[in-house]
Amino acid sequence: MFDERLAVDPDRTIGTIDRRLFGSFVEHLNRCVYDGIYQPGHPRADEQGFRTDVMDLVRELGFSLRGLCE
Repeated sequence: MFDERLAVDPDRTIGTIDRRLFGSFVEHLNRCVYDGIYQPGHPRADEQGFRTDVMDLVRELGFSLRGLCE
């Protein structure tokens, strides 16, 4: 049997944490990508087919869109 312990000291800093660590990703679930974020031909889609209105809402949540559509 193992006896594991974890001690947390909020006053001790080892380094900074990249905020992208707490990011998110989009899976191809139902209409999340197609007819959601990616919808070429939609009046609010950019030249790559990504919905600008949806991207604005995702930005409000603080998620990074880097690599997806920017």
